[in-house]
Amino acid sequence: MWSADVLQVRPNPSENDENAFFCCQGGCSDTPNWYNGYAGANGGKGFTCQEYATAGSDRRGSPWCSNGQVTPGSSWTIGAKYNYPEKNCCVCGNRG
Repeated sequence: MWSADVLQVRPNPSENDENAFFCCQGGCSDTPNWYNGYAGANGGKGFTCQEYATAGSDRRGSPWCSNGQVTPGSSWTIGAKYNYPEKNCCVCGNRG
């Protein structure tokens, strides 16, 4: 068993690879090519699961999701308005 809660998997070693995804302990994988639909990010596609998991997604340095849960104060970033990251991103709670 590995100790990391989140393992980043990159099909291409480029640091800017938008097809990178996260796989969480237990074999969960993010929905491929998922974006939250926010018009102000990534050319209008929105934020990715990786951006939900990394510091800076809220421009204050705190991730919106961590360890399969929405972080305190970030519940506004989930649900239908943002294309259900909790159903698409392991870091936000997806168990698929």
